[in-house]
Amino acid sequence: MNKLMLIIHREYRAQVTQRSFWLMTLLLPMLFGCGYYLLMTATSGNDARQVYVIDREGSYADAFTGKAGITYLSERENSLPDDVTPQTVLYIGTKDEKGVPSTIFYSTEVNREETKQYLTCLLSDYILHQKLQELPDEMRSRLDVPLDIIDLSPIGNSTEIAEHEYFDRLVIFSTLIYLFIFIYSARVLQSTVQEKSNRILEILLTSVKARDLIYGKIIAIALCGVTQFLIWGALFLLFMRIDCSTASDDFAFITPGWTILFFLSFMGGYLLYASLFAIVGAYINPETDSRQFVVPLTFLSLIAFYVGLYSLNDMSGNLAAWCTYLPFTSPMLLVTRYAYDMPVVETLCSLALLFFFAGICIHFASRIYQSRLLSYKKR
Repeated sequence: MNKLMLIIHREYRAQVTQRSFWLMTLLLPMLFGCGYYLLMTATSGNDARQVYVIDREGSYADAFTGKAGITYLSERENSLPDDVTPQTVLYIGTKDEKGVPSTIFYSTEVNREETKQYLTCLLSDYILHQKLQELPDEMRSRLDVPLDIIDLSPIGNSTEIAEHEYFDRLVIFSTLIYLFIFIYSARVLQSTVQEKSNRILEILLTSVKARDLIYGKIIAIALCGVTQFLIWGALFLLFMRIDCSTASDDFAFITPGWTILFFLSFMGGYLLYASLFAIVGAYINPETDSRQFVVPLTFLSLIAFYVGLYSLNDMSGNLAAWCTYLPFTSPMLLVTRYAYDMPVVETLCSLALLFFFAGICIHFASRIYQSRLLSYKKR
């Protein structure tokens, strides 16, 4: 155990003293902050975008007044301001003999078809409601169909809030956990390949086992990740204190339980992929090209990443449910499904399978690393 601690200390100090470690520690929060600012700017820009409805007769104020993003103007009372150049305008003209007004729609937006359909629904529903009011009470009562739906759904299983409120932020965190797992696992591969060509390793093998070397390497790089997480967590708390009014609402899904799950998902995913990268590094000679061996693992991690993004559209679907229990895809799905009120039993089962499979892979990685390292030194 003392030898293992010495190896962990040596590997940890070697990783922390690198300039790339501190460069990544400082640059990643800045990139995340810039991305968050651009996201919020784009969202606020969409909210501030106005649709101008110009009503010639002033008869449809109730259809559009109070609707978000719509400015209603009656041609009798108001006119379009001279300093305003709207992207979308709906002009409502005079009525024909059937009482249907003539309308003109103009828009330069990309999603103008959705805007046109939305305005059409508002206007047609209002006109239909007005025509129904003109019918006799007896005939109108026949048209009303009282429908009483009994809701037997379980309480607390709704996901509407997570879908429309935190979707973009969950995509960001799902991407971050994929990047963290892949970056730290690639460090294990790089360190393994460099160590095989180092003459100091021959001296180390006379006093320690090769299995202890791979264990110490994986644990030390994991501790580097924990160190960076603590620094980023402190910066995030500082950001929350500076802009607590906005940030607390934007990141309300980040609870202590979610934070612990994010850390466990990262550790489980890292241990799994780091052991696989260590196996690849054990089979690679320093003189050979390692890219051809890394492509399968990269492709596997990309599949897991895109499965996690696709499952965000339907967290209750079969794809999301099954991939939560697959160790290769569960780290990216756990952090997002937890915000969708994922059952505790499913969360614990997924974590148990992830760490169990990661432990098996680490065991095989140590055996393969030991045999390949010794055979390489014999050559």
